[in-house]
Amino acid sequence: MTSDEARDLFSEAYDGELDADAKALFDAALSEDVDLAVEFAEFCELLDVTHDDAAQNAEPPRDLLPGIQRKIRVRSAGRFYRDNFASRMGSKTLMPVVLSVLMLLLLAIALIGISFIEIDQGGAPPEQDAGAPNATP
Repeated sequence: MTSDEARDLFSEAYDGELDADAKALFDAALSEDVDLAVEFAEFCELLDVTHDDAAQNAEPPRDLLPGIQRKIRVRSAGRFYRDNFASRMGSKTLMPVVLSVLMLLLLAIALIGISFIEIDQGGAPPEQDAGAPNATP
């Protein structure tokens, strides 16, 4: 195995993914080339340090998307990434909602009031029974 072929197998050797024959050839290449063995040792040391740092600082990455979208929205004067619901809500839409609720309330009061009022049509007086004491012959 040449030094270049062995360099291509550094990751697999570090992870222990080489089969027995490839591991034997890799170990033979390391024993024959001292520079290659030093490179592999540095490679393993670098990965060990990187994995240790990653394990200690297991903080999840920040979500940058909302901040970026907010900056784009501000710089584009609201043309991009506009939150339509939030931009529509405000004093402009609050007044029609209040007025419509008031109109419905007035309509409900009027309907309830009409149900309690009897309206006289102004027609003929109601007929009285003949056996009633105030009946005129």
